[in-house]
Amino acid sequence: MEMKRSMHFRVRRRKNKARRHVRRGTGRDHELKGTTQEGVDVVDDRTLSSALMDRFAGPTEAACDQLQLQEDARLLQRLKQELEQPTATLLERRQLLPIFGQLKILSRKQHIRTAIGPEGIRSLIRHLIESKHLAKVAAEGANVILNVCYEKSNVNVVLESGGTSTLVSFLSSDDEELQANAAGALQSICFQPEGRVIVRNLGAIPALVKLLDVPSVNVKARAVGALHNMSSDVYAIRVMRRKGGIKSLVKLLRSEHSSVCGSAAGALQNVSREIASRLIIRESQALPLLVGLLSHSEVQAQVSAAGALLNVLGPEMNETCASRNAMDKKRKAFVRTVTSMLVASLVYDACFTSGPSKDSYSFHQLKHASEPCSQGSSSGV
Repeated sequence: MEMKRSMHFRVRRRKNKARRHVRRGTGRDHELKGTTQEGVDVVDDRTLSSALMDRFAGPTEAACDQLQLQEDARLLQRLKQELEQPTATLLERRQLLPIFGQLKILSRKQHIRTAIGPEGIRSLIRHLIESKHLAKVAAEGANVILNVCYEKSNVNVVLESGGTSTLVSFLSSDDEELQANAAGALQSICFQPEGRVIVRNLGAIPALVKLLDVPSVNVKARAVGALHNMSSDVYAIRVMRRKGGIKSLVKLLRSEHSSVCGSAAGALQNVSREIASRLIIRESQALPLLVGLLSHSEVQAQVSAAGALLNVLGPEMNETCASRNAMDKKRKAFVRTVTSMLVASLVYDACFTSGPSKDSYSFHQLKHASEPCSQGSSSGV
């Protein structure tokens, strides 16, 4: 018995030494792991827990992601099967609105947008056309079109299926939600060059210009976003100018909402490529408003305003300079001035505010005045 007590005492003393060694360590390794006299590692519980989490977290997350993909695929397949029914049947059973709602959520995911396929989109367009007299249902269907048209292949199917003309007709609806969602869908479609041509030929520009003056901020934001993308088309610029769209865009530069004033500045950046449009922009007192946007909190608005200023004022330098050398010097000085203002604004945002938005822009983008804007946020609809 005495020998057993002695051995038990020595084992406890060795364990206590190991614990003291862990506590007295100065480096990170010493804080987490100690060594007994026999060379046996003593691992802290935190180290063990962290190691186990690192070992199993990756496979677990991958398995969960795979299960979610399978669940999404099953749900999409079920919804596509339900869309094969006649529209009248789905409306009678009050199923079409919930189906559109589920598709709207699912279509925020890229793998769903590619998996829906041409037949699924054609079924969607058919139901949208046949339910256009129901504003709530049509608005939800337009949201699905907005999301699925993030994929170029889906845009082509929508254009071929005649869904674009239905969306254009929704712009004249009395329902603000339907107007906004239709304009958002057209914005996605107009991200593609072929979409801009068809939407222009369908006469959407005058309807979109009218929506710039409505009270609803959501409708304005979607309409000006669609016009921003449309303004990448040379022929669309002429229509916008003739329908009074340029003056309406200048008014929107005063908006407190970044999505509105930023897209308006982007559209003006594009339309200012045309001489006649540049004259209207200058006569509308847009220059002070564009200068003010150089210190806006959103980088996109800053860059678009700078691009518009370069397009509007740049050609005037050619007229006032006697020689090519003088013209180049004056242009470079102007570009440096605008760039310095942008840099100062970015530094101020970084030091004294929450900082610029996550979408960063490089200064070479000022030269690309014909680029369309983003397609809109699918996660927000």
